[in-house]
Amino acid sequence: MSDLTFFLILMFAAIITVVPVLLVVFRKSFLRIAFVVIAFIIVLTAIAGYVAPVFGNWVMWITIPSIITIGFTAFFIILRMVQKPIRELISAMEELANTGDFTVRASKSFTQRIDEIGQLTRAFEGVVIETHKILQESNNVSHTLIEASEQFKVQSNYIATRANDQSASTEQISSAMEEMSSNINQNLENANQSANVGKQVNVEVKEVSEAFNRTSKAMDHIREKTVNVSEIARKINVLAINAAIEAARAGEYGRGFAVVAAEVRHLADQSQKASNEIDGISQESAKAVEEMGLKLDTVVPNIQKVVAMINEIAAASGEQRQGAEQISTALNQLVQITNENSSTSEELSAGAEQLVDLANTMGQTLTRFTI
Repeated sequence: MSDLTFFLILMFAAIITVVPVLLVVFRKSFLRIAFVVIAFIIVLTAIAGYVAPVFGNWVMWITIPSIITIGFTAFFIILRMVQKPIRELISAMEELANTGDFTVRASKSFTQRIDEIGQLTRAFEGVVIETHKILQESNNVSHTLIEASEQFKVQSNYIATRANDQSASTEQISSAMEEMSSNINQNLENANQSANVGKQVNVEVKEVSEAFNRTSKAMDHIREKTVNVSEIARKINVLAINAAIEAARAGEYGRGFAVVAAEVRHLADQSQKASNEIDGISQESAKAVEEMGLKLDTVVPNIQKVVAMINEIAAASGEQRQGAEQISTALNQLVQITNENSSTSEELSAGAEQLVDLANTMGQTLTRFTI
């Protein structure tokens, strides 16, 4: 076996050994063809260099164009393998950017490749699919957010309205409480004045009762004096009758004395009559004074009861005034809190409107994408 034959066999063995190894090692790279071509060019160059001294320079003239041809062919094959999927990815990206269509997909022939092109294509599709899912979820969230925002807006407006109504009602109640407090103060003042008047009346009634008692005693004294006057008039009348009898016995000499006795008797009768009238009037007056005293004895306890009731009313009015003041203070605090709630509700309503606008804007933005 000649050396050339042995060398060719050796190079052929090297080629059939190295090429599969390179294809296996670089199976996930689109440059595997380039490495195979480079290995083949190296082997071919080595063969040409080895046989050139035997066959002459024409071997080199054949080898060099062959190497160039093989290199350009490999270059265009590699360029074709890279350029087509890159252009398709660029086109898909431009379509995605211009139309927002997230349903765009790369060719399956590219996604099934195991080299860098396949990895790039699958990565692109992964980004598109994940973004598509995010947009779908965002769209669902947007619709839910719009519905919730509308409900929130309605509820916020209702709360704001109710808060304003409550504020107005609370202010009305506060005004009513102030008016009631004023009336309670007026009633308390009137009750105190009535209590003072009642006390004064009670004192005056007691004084009147004492005056009636003194009057009754004076009437009794007058009746006693009247009885004495009646007795004196009776005695004078008896003396006048005796004087008239004696004057009649004296005859002509006792006529003047008889006239005097008749006048004395007449005066005694008038005194007796006046005494009887005074006694009658005194009895009636004493009876009236006694009845008035009995009535006063009945009236005085009633007046005392009235005064006690007025004092109780005054005390109750004082307690009512304190309670009204406490209620008024609490209502003022409630008015302040209600006003704060009303202001907060209005801010909440404004925030709800902004949230609705934001949700609508988000929904309109998502409509730009095809999902």
